[in-house]
Amino acid sequence: MRTIEGVFSALVTPLDDERLNERVLRKLVEFHLGNGLAGFFLCGSTGQGILLSVAERRRVAEVVVEQNRGRGIVIVHAGAPSTRDVADLARHAEQLGADAVASLPPFYFKVDRAAIIEHYRTIAQATSLPLLMYHIPNLTQVRVTTDLVRELLGVGNFVGMKYTDYDLYHMQNLIKASPRPLIILSGAEEMFFPALTMGAQGSIGTAQNCLPWAFAEIFRAYRAGDYGRGRRLQELANNVIALLDSCPPGLATTHDALALLGFPCGSLRQPLRDLTEREREEFRSLLDRSGFFALQSEAALEASGLAAGMASQ
Repeated sequence: MRTIEGVFSALVTPLDDERLNERVLRKLVEFHLGNGLAGFFLCGSTGQGILLSVAERRRVAEVVVEQNRGRGIVIVHAGAPSTRDVADLARHAEQLGADAVASLPPFYFKVDRAAIIEHYRTIAQATSLPLLMYHIPNLTQVRVTTDLVRELLGVGNFVGMKYTDYDLYHMQNLIKASPRPLIILSGAEEMFFPALTMGAQGSIGTAQNCLPWAFAEIFRAYRAGDYGRGRRLQELANNVIALLDSCPPGLATTHDALALLGFPCGSLRQPLRDLTEREREEFRSLLDRSGFFALQSEAALEASGLAAGMASQ
């Protein structure tokens, strides 16, 4: 088992006229690896996973694993309303050579803890890959507890979770209550640096698509004990996150920002919507005024003079 730690992009799924844009997907893999990311989380919320067909999700995994060529860690999110589909996608991920699988808990239908455990046990029986829960309670209405974690650790290959929540005290309590080391990857990228200080081993997030180097540097700064630099880089990243959150459709701004960086990711799958022309103009104006395009590498950041302002704050 490869060590699952560091910074992962919650990889977007580029679409062109409703079909997977494999060329752009391959370019994104190279962009993220070239900027220091540890790997990829496929077909999560950012990747519109539950809006894609099983066949489309299989193809996303195939393309990324092929392009990655073993360089980064590939985590395939297999979560779906049907446990049978989740198990199928998990099985396929192992056959491809992915490094780990993840799944949402059961959602839409309200189920009890026994059903949640059985859901993950079924996935574990379909694959020997390390298994992660995708904990995102604001969407699933399932909030993980210390008791649930202890039970899940009885499911052979369960190793931890993508923790998309702001309650770092709760996250730390889950780690402390675990009878063996628990992998926690922070899914709230705006809380990445503080999550590291509370026990997380890495991060998976949307903004990593647009600003991969900064998140990679936050992790390096933390590991080096340079907490001042880590905090400043987190503030820089959060300025970008605020821009991405500035227009109502949310994920649409990430697609638009990536298009401006040379990665046309196309329209979102309904019921998600794209930016209107007016929203797009306003968003791009915000990007121009913010110095976003000077933030695409540390060297560009230094040259722009924005780094000095950041350091003095």
